[in-house]
Amino acid sequence: MPLGRLRVQNFRVFEQNGRTNYCRIEPTDAFDIHALMPAEVDPADPVHQVLNLPEFNL
Repeated sequence: MPLGRLRVQNFRVFEQNGRTNYCRIEPTDAFDIHALMPAEVDPADPVHQVLNLPEFNL
């Protein structure tokens, strides 16, 4: 059984340039996942950041 929790921050691709490999993103929603509340990444906002925040390790 997994222990602890993680924060997931999803982002929307706001601007993308394949020629220069540049993209601009903006945050959409954020939520915590843990053993009792698993979640999936939103395919509509495929860019995400998973954080193991210090306050989660108390």
